[in-house]
Amino acid sequence: YYEYGYLVYWQSRDILNKVFDFPENIGDSGKSEYLYGFDQIEPGQDIILVEAIIDSISLGDGAVGLGGAAFSKRQMKKIRWLMPSSITLAPDNDGAGVDSLQSNYYALEPYFREIYFVFPPDGVKDWNDVEKSLPGSARPYVEQNREILTLPKLFDL
Repeated sequence: YYEYGYLVYWQSRDILNKVFDFPENIGDSGKSEYLYGFDQIEPGQDIILVEAIIDSISLGDGAVGLGGAAFSKRQMKKIRWLMPSSITLAPDNDGAGVDSLQSNYYALEPYFREIYFVFPPDGVKDWNDVEKSLPGSARPYVEQNREILTLPKLFDL
């Protein structure tokens, strides 16, 4: 994780068995303090908020990894610093992903008017799985299937 050109956090993952490794002692901070991809976002750019680093990489330009389904207060401050013109919430296709839409929407709504959401297709867990099944398909799927998120829509989910 880089911020303003400085390495601020790291994690690694074994690609065969999905075992993660994190820094042992990095003060009081952890991955919920940072946004993966923060340094690649231009102020005012549309952003896509995803759960994992691998999902961010799978979606490409403008995709930011939260390190979990819901973002922290510190991550929210950083999202506000980016001043995105629109935000797309693109969580995993599971219970935590659905639940995160509500908390993330309530946190974002006072500051942003264009809040969208999209889930991976039925039967697919996350954006990396979409990309693995058909390379080059994840980003177009997000762009073609995102919907405006409103309070009534939240209650329909």
